Amino acid sequence: MLSAGRVQQQARHIWVAIGCSGHIDAAVWSSRELSSSSFKAMTVASGDCGTLASLDDADLPRSPAAFRDRTGCLNDGLGRPINGPIHCLEQRTSTSTSLTNQSTTSIGLGIASKWCASGMATAFRRCGLTPTVVTSGLISSALGRRMYHPWYYGTKLRNRVITSVSSLDQLANLLRQEGDKLDHVNLVVLLRQLQLLASHNAGKTAATSAPAAAAAGSGKVAAAVAAAASKAVEKQVEALVAQTARLVRRRTKWYDPRNAAAVVHCTAALGYTDGRVLNNMTARTIARLNEAYSRDLLVLLRGLSRHAKLSAASTEASAPASSGVAAAKTAAHIGTDRALRKPRYLGPPPQLLRGVRQFLLAKIPTGRMPPENIDGLMRYVTALRRNQRLLDGKLLTTVEADLRVRLSIYAPKPLAGVLHVLAAGRHPVAPDLLDAAAEQFVVHADTYGTGMAAARFLTAASTLIQDRGRRCGGSDAAAAAAPGGGEGTVRAAGPAEAAAPAPETASSSAAGGGGRKGLSPARWLAGKPELLALCFKLMTRDLSGPAPNRLVDWMAVLIRSEVPLASLASAATPMMAPSPSTPATPPTATGAAVAPAPAPTVTAMAVTAGHSYAAVATAASTFVKAHSVAVEKVVSNLSPDAVVKLRKMYDTYGLTYPKGL
Repeated sequence: MLSAGRVQQQARHIWVAIGCSGHIDAAVWSSRELSSSSFKAMTVASGDCGTLASLDDADLPRSPAAFRDRTGCLNDGLGRPINGPIHCLEQRTSTSTSLTNQSTTSIGLGIASKWCASGMATAFRRCGLTPTVVTSGLISSALGRRMYHPWYYGTKLRNRVITSVSSLDQLANLLRQEGDKLDHVNLVVLLRQLQLLASHNAGKTAATSAPAAAAAGSGKVAAAVAAAASKAVEKQVEALVAQTARLVRRRTKWYDPRNAAAVVHCTAALGYTDGRVLNNMTARTIARLNEAYSRDLLVLLRGLSRHAKLSAASTEASAPASSGVAAAKTAAHIGTDRALRKPRYLGPPPQLLRGVRQFLLAKIPTGRMPPENIDGLMRYVTALRRNQRLLDGKLLTTVEADLRVRLSIYAPKPLAGVLHVLAAGRHPVAPDLLDAAAEQFVVHADTYGTGMAAARFLTAASTLIQDRGRRCGGSDAAAAAAPGGGEGTVRAAGPAEAAAPAPETASSSAAGGGGRKGLSPARWLAGKPELLALCFKLMTRDLSGPAPNRLVDWMAVLIRSEVPLASLASAATPMMAPSPSTPATPPTATGAAVAPAPAPTVTAMAVTAGHSYAAVATAASTFVKAHSVAVEKVVSNLSPDAVVKLRKMYDTYGLTYPKGL
């Protein structure tokens, strides 16, 4: 270790060498990270005096002997000449500590950055000397080490302290003592740690309060104790988030898109919606959009979507009751205690959505944006748009071009999502691209697919085929509807239209020549039995999930796609029969009776699919059974509207009602 006086003496040696000879021949042995208190020995020599200063004997064989020999040539320890005015050798040793206030560099002879900035580097340049570094004592290369500002190391240390916090009380003390010293990066780490501690404490509270309440001997007491404990944790978390949000607003100008998106995501996960914070983070993202990555925008839009739902839910919950003094007092309390502290979030501004559109138009053609991010950004832009049609033809054409070029790297979920967005935008997709997308989905969906992806793929494919039929059919489709019924050209707009014409009749009319060839979803699916069987398998696997609405939505998808569900299921299980409580010819929305004639469709699919028809029939039968069992489990939790829709769907297919429906 060199003292401050010794370092100053070394600096005087350097100045003397520069003034006397105009060049320095030096060998420096330094560590990667130096500070004002940890310098190793240095060697300074000039051509005139030929003296060595403070060189250890152990370092002589390892350092390049930067001296002049008897001929006056500068050479290294192997006798090879060394060209260049300055030669610095850096010893690559690892250090276990990171000093925050003194970041150093190896400019010139490896002196600390303060002395270099004070005039030493300027003196080198005035003398015509170029700082270089010798690698392994043989190769000389230009010095280009990355340097960090001192605050970077302080931020790292504070992040380490924040992540070491193990309780909400410790985090509150940290905010109270060090809150003013935390920068924007520390606040993001603090929000993540708070999210982790909140989830951990919620589970811990539920686990510890249940035995204590059970010992009291009452289930009501257990529920009350658990509710009180969880409410206390929620209040503490809300207070910490509010305090952190105030610090975030004070440091708004420092946020880049990545950290701004992290703030939005963490506050959404914590259930804290403050319009001021969200608007500030959105403004910073718009201002620095050229620095954003696609994943940053995806995280931001996902968080804003969740905040919009939270804001809508809080607005409904805080609405005053129809009458009563207590309701008015409750509304006033909510208005003064929360609404003023947390302004409502009214959604993202149009500037953000336009910026995301320009970002997509610029980044998608490069071929470097992951398909998952394309799917997510397009989906959230569609969901968050405010009285605008941002999915214009130019953007959809760009997405289709990327899908055609990089189809082989699309996973099932983004593939179904991108096709769904193209279908929602009424963008025409070529038949060959749709067939190739179906093949790509079949190859990877069994391993990486989900039931939701299968439902979205079927919806997108049926919508694209029906739109193509409307564009190509026109008067021909209207003329063909007279003898065959024309149900094949009717498209169900949503789950509410579950009482649309029976898909099996529509499929039979299309397969029997009632419409233009290739314009029916049933005919298209009949040529792809592997796809249909795989979709049945994925939907059956994910049917009994936490969202009971998928029971209604996925059955509506099958109706919209004209899938002959009852025919396929009855072919696999001949004992299945329509419910005696349902009419033999269920009425449609227009009042006309529909005769379920599934036989032509089954025959056409069997001829097209060959041996794969048995697998499709088995998968359809399994789906019907799983759907019936899932409905029986959650029928008590379904809304009356969902029950009515399910009954209409079962009537449409002529299936037996599940128990309780």
